Amino acid sequence: MRQRTALVIALISLSTWSASGQPLPVGRSHVVLRERTRVIVPDRLDITGGALATSGSVIAWSGVTRDVRLWSGRKPKPVCREFRPVVTAGAYVSDHFELVDSQRRRVLRVHADASCDVAFQSTMRRVSSAAFSDSLGWFLTGVDDSGTSGTFVLCCSDDGYGSFARVGEEGKALLRQPGSASKGITSTELHWPFRWTTRGLGPSDSVAAQPFQVDTVISSSRNLIRASELLALPTLDIERGFLQELVDTRSDLRVLVLYDRRGTRVRVTELDGALGFLSVDRLTHGILALQTTDRRELIVYDWRWIEYD
Repeated sequence: MRQRTALVIALISLSTWSASGQPLPVGRSHVVLRERTRVIVPDRLDITGGALATSGSVIAWSGVTRDVRLWSGRKPKPVCREFRPVVTAGAYVSDHFELVDSQRRRVLRVHADASCDVAFQSTMRRVSSAAFSDSLGWFLTGVDDSGTSGTFVLCCSDDGYGSFARVGEEGKALLRQPGSASKGITSTELHWPFRWTTRGLGPSDSVAAQPFQVDTVISSSRNLIRASELLALPTLDIERGFLQELVDTRSDLRVLVLYDRRGTRVRVTELDGALGFLSVDRLTHGILALQTTDRRELIVYDWRWIEYD
C-alpha cells in the first residue's frame, strides 16, 4: 500500500447553512482525517462494499459480479473463489474478515491465504441486508425458516456463533442502508429526509437523528442543489460521534454531516470530490473510503477528534 501523510479533510464549517440562510450553531469539536494508505482498484471490480482490518488490510467486494479482493499489500488477492458469494456485508471480526453471502444465507470466514470456510449457515429463507455490531455480532434482515420477516441477531460464543434470535419485526425499515456501530448497528434512509437510527438490544442503545428539518438548498461550488436530490450512504460510528455522508449522483458533490453521541448535528461540510466512506475500524481510528477520479482507489484515513475554544 502506498503511504500518504497529507492532511486532507477537516470536518469544520466550510459550508454550514440553515433553511433561512443563517449560520448554524456549531459545537466545540471537529474531526480531522489524515490519509494513511491507498491502493488502486482493478478496473473489473465494481465495488459495492468494503471493510478495514485492525492490521490495515482491506477487503472489498462486488455484490453484482461476485468478485471479492483482499489487500494485505499493494496487489489484491482474489477471495472465496470456491464459493463465489453474493456479498451483502462484511466486517473484521477479532482476527479475520467475515462476509455475509445473501444468496446462500450464510456467514463466511476469510483466512489469511484468501480461502474461506462457512462460519455459520443460517436457516433463513432470505437475507436482504446485514450489519455487524462490535459487541453483539451480526444483524441480519430477511425472512426466517417459518416465513416470518424481521431482523435477527446472530450472537457470538467462545466457539463461534451460538445463538440466533429475532430482535425486531420492522424488517426492511430496520436495516435500510445498514452500518456497523459499537453497541449495535445504524440504519439510514437512502432518500430524503435521510433519517438514521442506532439499534441495539435495549432502548438505552437507541439514537435517532436526521441532518435537516426542511428541504434545504445547498449552495455547492457549481450550482444550487436541494437536499432532497441527494442520496445517503450508511451512517458511520466514529467513537465520539457519527458521520453521515450525502452524495449527489450527478456530480462530485458530497455533504458530510457530523453528529455527537446523542445524535445532535454539530457540523455540516461540503466536499467537492467523488469520495464515499465505506467502513471504519474503531480500534485503530481508521476509516475506509472509495475515491473515483480518472481511476478508482481505496483510501484508508486516520480520524482524530479535536477540541477548540
